[in-house]
Amino acid sequence: MRPNIETFTLQFLWGVLLCDVGSEPKFREFVNRWGKTRRAVQTACIVVGLYVAGYPLERPEWAAWSAQLEWIGEYLFPPGSDWPRRWTAVGWDLTVTGIWLSPTLQSIFSNKMFMWIGRNSFAVYLTHGTVLRVFAARLIYGWSGEPWTVEKNEKGEDVYHYLPRAGPAAFMIAIPVFFVVEYTIAHFWTTYIDAWCAKATKWLEDTMFDSEDEKSAMQYA
Repeated sequence: MRPNIETFTLQFLWGVLLCDVGSEPKFREFVNRWGKTRRAVQTACIVVGLYVAGYPLERPEWAAWSAQLEWIGEYLFPPGSDWPRRWTAVGWDLTVTGIWLSPTLQSIFSNKMFMWIGRNSFAVYLTHGTVLRVFAARLIYGWSGEPWTVEKNEKGEDVYHYLPRAGPAAFMIAIPVFFVVEYTIAHFWTTYIDAWCAKATKWLEDTMFDSEDEKSAMQYA
């Protein structure tokens, strides 16, 4: 669990830094004065970011590009780190930086559809694991509920009884359906549950702390 918290915290702080620096008019003027350099840097960030974000979950030594990243990771990350998650975080931070440096990409990603996706992104983060395990897995592996088992053969070797998986057509249907269901749930979560939590938080604040008007009245009493 610790790598998840560390990665989330670092990405959050990086986002805060980009937001604060990007809101400085002098910095934006400085960046815009160097148009060619900015385009070169943003392109490099996006290309390298997408490259390293593709670090595989398992067996990085099977391909030359991921083996290279594995070698570089030994010098960048602490021992015992979850390298797939670390490389994904680095990749997306670089990609976001490239988008942040590009006024054109900022305009594209500021349309209503992307703003709606961003508005529901935290709810997606909270609910996607449950939706994957409960709903998407059923679309791909069926509804039988048959457990995954491991047995021993005569030599004492493990025999894995994998569940039969549906074919490519099922994935073509399951993945779009999963996203529709996931973002529908996230939309309702953001609209109703987040709103209820905000009201509950406000009620706790009003209950536990004196308002500014009450403090002023007590001072002049």
